[in-house]
Amino acid sequence: SIIMQNCIIDSDVVLNNVILDKNVTISEGKELRGDENYPMVLEKNLSIDLINFDKNFKSGEALLLQRI
Repeated sequence: SIIMQNCIIDSDVVLNNVILDKNVTISEGKELRGDENYPMVLEKNLSIDLINFDKNFKSGEALLLQRI
């Protein structure tokens, strides 16, 4: 993973094949995974929160991206 400056990553966060641009915030306990050939890219000034996350989570169902 690649993390640019001024990112805030709370505790218990797992990042694998992820690129964080400047000023990205990821709240506690999140797991973000991209593919080796297609990394997940988060553009600058985003805040990542997952609401009601459980093992039945479906992509796009509870992902909240906020520009900060």
